[in-house]
Amino acid sequence: MMRQIHRWVSFPLILFLFLVTVTGVVLQFQEMDGVTEKRPEPPKTSAVPADAELVVLVQKATAAARAAKADFPAQQVSFDFSKGEQKARFGVSPRGGPSVEVNLKSGETKVEMNPKPNLHVLMIQLHTGRYFGPVGLIVILVVSLIFLVLTVTGFIVYLDMWKRRKAANKTGLFWK
Repeated sequence: MMRQIHRWVSFPLILFLFLVTVTGVVLQFQEMDGVTEKRPEPPKTSAVPADAELVVLVQKATAAARAAKADFPAQQVSFDFSKGEQKARFGVSPRGGPSVEVNLKSGETKVEMNPKPNLHVLMIQLHTGRYFGPVGLIVILVVSLIFLVLTVTGFIVYLDMWKRRKAANKTGLFWK
């Protein structure tokens, strides 16, 4: 009985497993791409500005972002001081969504309300179900819980078959 339930429930879920596996593999390849690169040496001195200068930069970035898009619903702010640059990015969740970027050295402001998601962001959104909105998140959660149950029931079915094989004096973990 448990074997039949296990088979009938797991069969239609193969499509979800395929989607999660493929997007996970793409994300892993993207992660591995960065592993082979030589890591840059950390700077000898901190590139983070002093407190007073940082307050001025925050005020300057906020004023420039408001001037570019006053009604922008910023949820997070990040600063980039690498490579001698001073950039501020006002963004929303999820990653890859709308943003306002301010180059604090040149004063240039770039507003992206409907950015085309890059491959990494698209794969994360597909992998988590966020691409399909709240329904996608719920479906992925339910399917994940079902996969967890299928893993447990599959292990129970395997143990039952293994015990019967052992009682029949058949050796080996697997059978033909």
